Parts: sequence; C-alpha cells; structure tokens
Amino acid sequence: SGRIKAASHLWRIKRQSIPNKLYALATNYRMNAPAVDKSGNGISSNAKSARFATAKSVQVYEEASETIEATMAAVLDFFHTAFLCDEELLGGAAEGDGMTGCQFIDVGCGPGTFTLKQLLPRLPSRCQLLVAVDNSEAMLEFARENRAHPRIEYRALDLASVDDTSDFVREYGRFQRVYSFLAIHWTADQRQAMQNIETLMAPGAECFVVFSDNIVLFDIFKAMVASPRWTKFAEVLKAYIPETTEMKHVTALRSHLISLVSATKLTPLACEVIRTKLIMKLNKQTSLDFFTLLNPVYPLLGEAEKAELKTFTIDFLTKHKGSGDPYKEQTMLVIHACKSVS
Repeated sequence: SGRIKAASHLWRIKRQSIPNKLYALATNYRMNAPAVDKSGNGISSNAKSARFATAKSVQVYEEASETIEATMAAVLDFFHTAFLCDEELLGGAAEGDGMTGCQFIDVGCGPGTFTLKQLLPRLPSRCQLLVAVDNSEAMLEFARENRAHPRIEYRALDLASVDDTSDFVREYGRFQRVYSFLAIHWTADQRQAMQNIETLMAPGAECFVVFSDNIVLFDIFKAMVASPRWTKFAEVLKAYIPETTEMKHVTALRSHLISLVSATKLTPLACEVIRTKLIMKLNKQTSLDFFTLLNPVYPLLGEAEKAELKTFTIDFLTKHKGSGDPYKEQTMLVIHACKSVS
C-alpha cells in the first residue's frame, strides 16, 4: 500500500542517523515478558514469572529501571513520525462497525511506571484504551495500586503462550498498535513471540518492539549452565537465553530481526540495531539483589542454596568487572512492522 511504501522510504532516510542520536543515552533493562519453553520441558507460566512474585523483587526492579524512562522515551520520540496518524489508525476497521476510537496494548508493562509516565502521554487522542499486560501478578498488583489511570487497564498475559494470547484476543479483540519495550529478550523462542504479537494486531495495525540482544543476567545463566553445581537447573535457565546472545555482529543481528518478521505475515517497516552506553545506577546491595532475585532459579532454592547463588553471582560480576567491564555498551534491537488490512 502507499502507506507502507511511504513509511519504508522514511526509514531509509532516517535509519543512518539513529545510532548517533541514541548512542549517548543511558539504557537499562525492562525485564517483564516470560521465557518461552522452546524444548517442551514443561516449565509452567507460574514458574517462569516467579522471579517477580514478591514485593521485594518488584521494588528492586523498579529501582533498577529508573534510568530506562528517558532512553525509551527518546526512542519513541525519534520513531514517532513513522507511526500511523490518527486518521489511519482505524484503517482496518470494517465500514459501519461504529468504531470511533481504538485500543493499544503494552506487552511487558512491569510495574507500569513507563506505561503511565512516558507511553500514555505520547498516545494519539484516538486511543481510548491502553491495555498494559504482564505475566507477573506482583507487578500488575503494584501497577494497579500505584500507576492507575482511567485510560489504562492492567491485565495478565503470558506472551509465550499461544492459547493465552488467543484467549486474550477473544476477550479484548485486537489492537491497532502493539508496543513492547525491553521485554521479549526474555523469550528464548522470539519467533513465537512475534507470531503472538501478530495475533494481537488488528488488520492494518502496527507493532513497535524494542529489546536487547544480551544482558548481564543471560551471561550469568550461561555460566550457571556450565557449572556442575547448577547444571540441574539447566533446562530452566536455557528457557530464558535467546539466540541473540551468540550474535556479535550488526549484520547477524539485523538478519535475525528480519527473520523474526519473516516468521509472521507482517510487513517490516524498520529493523534496526542501536548501540547505546549502559549505565546502571545501583548501589552494591541493590545490584546484588537485582542479579539474584531476578534469576528464575532463585525462587526454586532453599535458604542455603540462595546464599550459594549470591556468592556465585558476586564472583561472576567481580571477575567480569575486573576484565574491563564488557557491559559498558548495550545493543537495542528495534522492529517496526505493520499488518495487512486484508
């Protein structure tokens, strides 16, 4: 369609300047979406979301995520001109169906801070409802109590589950725009995640997905898998490690993004790889809490094993900090795609 061609042309013009504009921004992790069980190992959704099952884990996450808002807001602002305008948002609605507004969804909303303070103010007036979803009830409880708004509805959704996504669509219908910020890097099977995002999209809708190629926790998980002490949890950990952790070159990462869209019937408008500086403003104790409480193995351990995991984590972080801090840069991956009207 003419809209798709125009948007694609816009991205060819703007994509070259993206890395320079965003390089100086500090980024952090928005770790909300569940991992997909790609091997059929039977890890339940409850087990997958257990790392956010307590008020303490939500508190640690909230503190660690403070630096994310400016970065993601800048990404949104930069990509804003490529989004559908108000008149186009209902392009896929059937004639005479009486629709005067539309609904968007934020997949992996976490505690709702970014959803309320940054995303909501940037939504077009035609968006009457923003459904914010997460697979952690603790996160959603915090969001409902502290980040409530008349235009936001917080609901549970496991993006890893085909059945859960289909049931959700039967209840809410489809959405004119699907957002997901730093969430699906927690999904080992990212192709299935994109297919489920496609399921959420109405005809003529668009999605905007931002995630990381690798995070410190994934390297900790891989070290645990390789350790005889923790190998019994290998299947749990592997369900959280995406294939992008092994991709070191921009061309490989961009090809991966294209392959994710190709696994759907969506039309890619942008597949970008953005290098950013990484700053995590955490004190020593909060940092340790962050890297242990958000480990999916942690809720499965007894008190003695939890102490062992903390020691393992401290040793890992100390070793890598001493080798020159390989985490001083972070790579963000961006997909902007649309769904055919027909």
